[in-house]
Amino acid sequence: DNIFDLSNWRFVARLRPGANRGTATRALNALAQRQLKMAPSDDQADAKRDHYHISTLPLRESLMRSVGTRLLLIELGAGLLLLLTTAILANLVTVRVMARRHETALRITLGASRFELWRAALTETLPLGFIGGLLAVGLAWWGTWLIAGYGIGTTGTAFAITPDTSVVFFSLALGCVIGIFAALPAAVGSSKKLLTRLSEGGRGDIGQRTRFAQRGLTIAQIALGVALMINAALLGLAFKKASSHPIGMNTQHLLIADLGFHGPNFNSQKSQLSFYRKFGDAMRTLPDVTNAGVASELPFAGGLDSYGGLKGIGGIAPHGVNSFIEFVDGHALRALEVSLIHGRLIDASDVRSKAGVAVIDAALARKLFGTTDAVGREIKLNETYKVVGVIGTLRWLAHPTGRHAGTMWLPYSVAPMDPSFYAGSDMDLAVRSRLTPATVKRELAGLLHKFSPDQAFSFVKSMRSLKSDAYHGDQALPILFGLFSLLALVLATVGTYGTVAYLIRQRLGEFAVRQAVGATPEHIGILALAQGIMLAMLGIGLGIVAGFLLARALSDLVGNEGSSTVLAYAAAALIMALAAVLATAVPAQRARRADLLSLLRPQ
Repeated sequence: DNIFDLSNWRFVARLRPGANRGTATRALNALAQRQLKMAPSDDQADAKRDHYHISTLPLRESLMRSVGTRLLLIELGAGLLLLLTTAILANLVTVRVMARRHETALRITLGASRFELWRAALTETLPLGFIGGLLAVGLAWWGTWLIAGYGIGTTGTAFAITPDTSVVFFSLALGCVIGIFAALPAAVGSSKKLLTRLSEGGRGDIGQRTRFAQRGLTIAQIALGVALMINAALLGLAFKKASSHPIGMNTQHLLIADLGFHGPNFNSQKSQLSFYRKFGDAMRTLPDVTNAGVASELPFAGGLDSYGGLKGIGGIAPHGVNSFIEFVDGHALRALEVSLIHGRLIDASDVRSKAGVAVIDAALARKLFGTTDAVGREIKLNETYKVVGVIGTLRWLAHPTGRHAGTMWLPYSVAPMDPSFYAGSDMDLAVRSRLTPATVKRELAGLLHKFSPDQAFSFVKSMRSLKSDAYHGDQALPILFGLFSLLALVLATVGTYGTVAYLIRQRLGEFAVRQAVGATPEHIGILALAQGIMLAMLGIGLGIVAGFLLARALSDLVGNEGSSTVLAYAAAALIMALAAVLATAVPAQRARRADLLSLLRPQ
């Protein structure tokens, strides 16, 4: 037996209580090496060259894979949004408390305790926190439905996201806790400082620490908003780049059908391949079908067969080369309209004569021979196959792994001759027609019914639809991060407006003095506008740094190259800058039009 027949097998094992996965992996590799010694010497040499080994993976990680990564990133975005909301809430509560400090001082003078002040504030903040918890439950319910539409947490995956009463109660409790803590600033502060407000007639300035805290929270909320927008833009650009990557064929007017046999009439490879030969000939006689062919698998259409141990005779020595090896009739590659670089495609005569020929793509040609001009070279598996053509590299998956060097196409008639291969039980049909997909589907179903009424297609879809489905789940991240960044932009704008409006109101006395000594209303407006612009510049600068660090952590997903990356940073900074200017312009305009000199007149 060929030792590489086991290269794609997966085994499931349960560790003993207290056992270590690393120890178990070493034990399995030791067992594999003992078994390898019983293999033929050629297989042992190949295994040593290809660094044959066993790797282990926890079952949960194997099941979750990219879905788990996407969920973690969604949680990361939600966490950043929660930090932003907390910063805004803390800032606005502080502003509200400072605006009512004269009232607070009067209550203390009349004998109110801090507990009574806090309890009075609770009547305002606790209902708001509870309402916020209810809104959070509604948004979470909608968000669950949204991400389920992209294949995350549905019943068909390794886990399901379903409504949970404990989560509902947790959200309501969290809202109430936030409301309780939001009321704390009403009871915090020095009683002596509060009592001095009575003698100042309510015009006293806020302390240096309070101003610093307000500015710091405003800068933090702007920075978090910019960081979210940067990474939302980077995720969107990465998705656009990946989904628009050439797949090596013409997807226009191309439909793919999947057919798997069942029943006693198709229990042998010979009967299966004979049916596909006749059915393929019949497909090409359908009206308005320009070409049609049969293949063991086609890109984005389902599972893949990866084989190791390929040897390019006369080429460079490959190490651990795994290739997609698929089987076609003499029409499938032409129906795909692949890009032919050198040589020719497999034709009907190759299939009839069971010729030992192969067509490989450019990626495999470079891996095996160091060049794309590989026509005439030979590739050895159990049998030796002569390369007759090289085509452009095909993209099989939304996220192809680096383990696969490329694709090798063989005539499907050679599959029964090589014990390593099997083709026939489940094949894909490529049909090129200018008719609508619904019309082609109806004609194919009618034709199949004539040949074998008890068989049915697993699916009949356009290649564009299959490609879109393959990338569908990856849309969730840029869309959700886009929603997060939109919410962050709105919240940061509101928070900036509240803070700047209060800070400008605190400077009205200063502005009145400036106007008394000759400053124009336009100059006052510019000074007020600068109050928010300075905060925005600091926040945007910090946000760019935070966004860069976050993008570095997510480099495998967001990418980090080219002018598009610079565009993402610039766009996020510009949008936040415009939002901050708009948030500042309203209170600045109010200060410019105010009768400031009246503040200097005796009351």
